[in-house]
Order: sequence, then C-alpha cells, then structure tokens
Amino acid sequence: DDTRLSDMALDEHSNRIYILDSGEERVLMYSLKGEELGVVADDKETWQHVRRPTSIAVDPLGRPYVGSGQNSQLARYDKAGVFLGKQDPTFLSRVIAVCSTGNRIFALESGYYQVRMFDYEGWCIGVMAGNSKKNGTVGKGARLAATDKHVYVLDSYFRSVHKYSLNGEEDD
Repeated sequence: DDTRLSDMALDEHSNRIYILDSGEERVLMYSLKGEELGVVADDKETWQHVRRPTSIAVDPLGRPYVGSGQNSQLARYDKAGVFLGKQDPTFLSRVIAVCSTGNRIFALESGYYQVRMFDYEGWCIGVMAGNSKKNGTVGKGARLAATDKHVYVLDSYFRSVHKYSLNGEEDD
C-alpha cells in the first residue's frame, strides 16, 4: 500500500469531499459524513490516468479537477468521477496547485512559474503571475487560494503572497 493523502477539495453543493491520494495516483470521494462514495482517476491503464497528481480543486458545479506533476495536465471529471477531458495540452508544464472560483479554474505550474486561467471546458483563457511587477515569478512550492474576487499566490521562494484580480491583473 503506497497511500499518501496529499490534498483535498470540498464540494459543499453536493456534500462531498475529494481526497487526493498521490501515492496510489487516485482521488477518493467521500460524503461529508465520512461515507466512501467511490474512486476517481485511478485507471492506470488508460490515457485518462493522472500521473503523480499534485493538487485538486472542485468547480461550483461540483466537478473535480486534478493537476499532474508528471504528465503536465489538468484533468476534469464529472460529479460521479467520470473522466471529461484534459486542458488544452499546449499550455502547462508541471502543475503544482489548482483552485477554482467563479467560472474559472486556476493552475499553478512550476516549469514557467505562472498561474494559468482555464474555462470549465479546459481551454486556457489567460495567464497571471510569472510576470509580477514585484518579483517576476512565483517560487517553487507555491500554493493558490481564491475568493469570489481574487486569486492569491503563495510565493515560497520570495516569501510573499501576490494578490490578483480574476482577470489576471496584480492588485497591490
């Protein structure tokens, strides 16, 4: 057993919690009461599998998104855990964090140290961070958090937090 629980995302609308098991390369689905509901993203024999998953987020419609540290993808699933597709594949290097707010998913990648914005169909609609007025990059090991108006990027290299509007402009 190589289980390593490494991230989680809450879906308040469906009363579910998704737990990322990076060791077994899968996502576990539970009710908020702790009942196991199933497994998402665990088919290691198909191209739908996420290699070395690093992070998970849930959109307002209850669909989980899983970021990958190895095969550079942001995979989308429906509420039942059925694979819906991957993001536009030309845009990501190693995904280290994802979050969701409004009608967007945000993915922090370590290769270019940028945050890319995606719509719910998986298409890249913009870039934020990586071109910061302050430091010009977001450091390795950084994380994301979002509210209904802003995305926050933890920059562990420069020991700072950057605040961006949802259209990608840095706020002071």
